Amino acid sequence: MPNPLLWAMEPDLSREKLTLLVFCMVGMQIVAANLAWRLGLRRTLAGRGLIWLARTCVYAGIPIAVLWRGALVTSVGVPTTYVEQGPLELALQLLGIGEPEGLLSVGRGVTVGVGLLALQIGLWVWYARTAPVSPDASAALSWWAALGEAFVVQLYWAFLRGVAGLYTAEGVYVALAGFALAVLAWPFDPWRRDELATPRGYRVVQDYIVVLCTAVLVLSADILWLLIVAQALWLWVGGRVVARLGAPERATRAEPLIES
Repeated sequence: MPNPLLWAMEPDLSREKLTLLVFCMVGMQIVAANLAWRLGLRRTLAGRGLIWLARTCVYAGIPIAVLWRGALVTSVGVPTTYVEQGPLELALQLLGIGEPEGLLSVGRGVTVGVGLLALQIGLWVWYARTAPVSPDASAALSWWAALGEAFVVQLYWAFLRGVAGLYTAEGVYVALAGFALAVLAWPFDPWRRDELATPRGYRVVQDYIVVLCTAVLVLSADILWLLIVAQALWLWVGGRVVARLGAPERATRAEPLIES
């Protein structure tokens, strides 16, 4: 009978090892979320900084380490060869437009991404006017915060889809598996459940919408940089729509209480 410890310590990253790594990461998120809730880490600036650092290490550090080991390189669009490539050719390959098919894929992705942005704007207009607790101006993110969040999250989701792609080449199944793995830990997060009843509940709703829109976008263009830019726009524009419409609505709902 093979020794599980020796198998885990072997240098090769097989499909089974990467799958185990994914579920270990999901388990780590569940344990960390409940531990942070019990310790009240989100109530202090230092605690929130610690949560951000740990989240970045898991979401970005582990996928980068896997890529450095040479696994899932193609799945996230990293060139597999640098031989006889000039700077221009390499840059085009990194952008996914080194071939005519890639240029068409980017065009489809931009079109779908803009369409999803318009759809989200409509959803946020409805949400800001109908949410039991209206978001305030804190819903708006700066462009650099939105870009940083998109980089970390999309790198992690690309890793999840890369592992799912080891089992099937069907894009729909890969996108669905990536979506399911991305949200698997969220229902077990007490902070997310509690935030839904606060003005910051917008962020919880936004996470689900963004991961769903990402699953739709990857069916047209599974290009990492495009997904990062698309999510950054979704976060930045969506936050401003909610903040602009939610704050006046919040003040309007508070008027009867002030008069009484």
